[in-house]
Amino acid sequence: MLGKIQRGLFGRHVQNGVLPALPGKPLSFRRTDGSVIGGSIYPMAAGLCHHLLGNAESLDFESGPSTIELGAGTGAVGVFAAALGGRCVLTDKKIARAAAQPVSYSADGLMDVLPGSTNVLLELLQGNVDDNQRSAAHPMRVMPLDWMDPTAVSDVAEASPNGRGFELVLGSDISYEHASHGALAAAIERLLRRPTSEREGGLALIAHETRLTDSHGTDIQLESFVRAAAHCRLRVVLATLPRVPEGSTGTLLTLSHAGDLG
Repeated sequence: MLGKIQRGLFGRHVQNGVLPALPGKPLSFRRTDGSVIGGSIYPMAAGLCHHLLGNAESLDFESGPSTIELGAGTGAVGVFAAALGGRCVLTDKKIARAAAQPVSYSADGLMDVLPGSTNVLLELLQGNVDDNQRSAAHPMRVMPLDWMDPTAVSDVAEASPNGRGFELVLGSDISYEHASHGALAAAIERLLRRPTSEREGGLALIAHETRLTDSHGTDIQLESFVRAAAHCRLRVVLATLPRVPEGSTGTLLTLSHAGDLG
């Protein structure tokens, strides 16, 4: 059952070889056994990494931009950005213990629901950060973050350079849940470095996979997230995300502050 849910949400899994090669910086990623959503490298993560590599100069990775990955899972995107030169914080949240365990049933045929939460994704993320630190230009950091919690978002924002926000906010496969769109957009707005008269504001690059369309072919999840971003006074530019595996359709959202200078 969980396998069907994962295929419905994320499409097929992507192997490490789909990520762009970085000569002299071999990257390797631990995964879960497939039972945990977020524990694999999915098509949009690979596509976003190709975009980062192809635009490394314009994104000024050489200067070591402050960077955060939301919903990092394996950390593939954040680790890749760190290998390009970013000063990266990688985040994810605790998940329900029931979501990380095989489904089991009691003697009377009822599904057993395990109480509590687990750090399985954060532990996976930390392991991949440790394994790939040698390929990163700067030390990487793992922080817990549930963007549904405004206090947690503020705490992470305060941990950015001078508490002013991050120059790059990255995320892949984090915009599929309609109920979280408002909180996600608000978190991005809070985490992005604000523009000042002396410098430009930050950019958020979010890789979104089309999974749910209406009878007119409109991507319902994408449209909902764009509305939420506009409500948070974020400017949104949409573009086709290149280099995603066959069978996946990707959209790159570039978000920035649309309000007054901070």
